[in-house]
Amino acid sequence: MVDFRFAYLFGCLIFGLIWLFIYLRRSDLRKEQLFMSFFVAIFGLTEPIFFGEYWHPQFIFSFSSFNLSLEDILLCFFYGGIASTLYEFVFNDVLKTYSRESKKTRILEVVVAILSGIAIFLLFWSTFKINIIYASAIGAIAAGLVFVFFRKDLFIPAIVGGIIMSLVSFTVLAFLGQIFKGIFNVWWRIDLLSGIRILSIPVEEIVWHFSLGFAAGPMYEVWKGYKDIGTNPTKIPKMPIA
Repeated sequence: MVDFRFAYLFGCLIFGLIWLFIYLRRSDLRKEQLFMSFFVAIFGLTEPIFFGEYWHPQFIFSFSSFNLSLEDILLCFFYGGIASTLYEFVFNDVLKTYSRESKKTRILEVVVAILSGIAIFLLFWSTFKINIIYASAIGAIAAGLVFVFFRKDLFIPAIVGGIIMSLVSFTVLAFLGQIFKGIFNVWWRIDLLSGIRILSIPVEEIVWHFSLGFAAGPMYEVWKGYKDIGTNPTKIPKMPIA
């Protein structure tokens, strides 16, 4: 039997390499990457409500009897930094000052988007009793839609960023599945999901990672009042100070 104990940490480290590659190649995106990494890492603390609902991974660094581990926080840390910068990294865009709104207004917009996403998530999960992976994806997309409502110029970057994030995660999961044969049948509750799979990967994972990219992509730009601007690939200017 294949030993899956190190699979979660192994997957985290793959995402960590992607995170590090972006960090080293794009110094102008480091502030955004670090901020979003620490912000999304907080959501790693929600693993106890996800555990058993659609998957039940094994942990190496778990906290007491809680279904929570260092891997959860580490993965979310990498998720935040990757999902928020993928669009700029792939298309070699830089961030330029865009919004004329006050800082208080921009902060309020971010708060409204986040609270809206959480409210929608709770509505679908707690009230409508929809599986948490669907409910969390719907909540993330709702938050992303609020962001692009305030900043319509970020709609395309949010969509494209979500697509790229889903492709990146699909590639990582496909590689993980090759190293740890049968892991999707063991860790994932296929009986609670749609049963639709691509290369053994539950389609819900692809949709969920799209929602992550869609929500995380525009958040920093809304908060700081930045716009993604195309640039000369041979010369990337420094990020402006907010």
